[in-house]
Amino acid sequence: MVADLKEGASAAPPDPVQRSLVWRMTFPGLEDQPGRVRQELADVLQAHPELDEILLVTSELCTNAVLHTRSGHQSGTFDVEVTAIGDESLMVAVTDEGAATGPRFLAPAPTETHFRGLQVVKGLSRDCGVDGGAKGRTVWALFAPLGSVVSCPDGAC
Repeated sequence: MVADLKEGASAAPPDPVQRSLVWRMTFPGLEDQPGRVRQELADVLQAHPELDEILLVTSELCTNAVLHTRSGHQSGTFDVEVTAIGDESLMVAVTDEGAATGPRFLAPAPTETHFRGLQVVKGLSRDCGVDGGAKGRTVWALFAPLGSVVSCPDGAC
């Protein structure tokens, strides 16, 4: 089963007026770059309580940009942007150079080891979505805001 990303998530990111840029960088569309993005982003968001989830989701979105869009072609690039949405959330967005088809949720067989990336994105983020089309698109995910604290069950931190 294949479903468009929009069926399981919001179509457009939150209003740009509410956004404050935290970090932005352009990367070459090479297969080793999702690892570089993780390193850079870990330095920027090192104290964020959902850092592991953010790094995994961002890595998935970057890998998809490199493997499934024109960003992965010769001289292609993709952008990664982190913005604060007021005091409500942190948004990670990956903008690629587009592709003939958009991001899709797949329902792989239980024994399949691939094709679960967008399910991971949806499961680890507060919300996610896609904006744009064949000439370029942004896939985004929302997380807890900067400066938020994760409470520990029974004070076991």
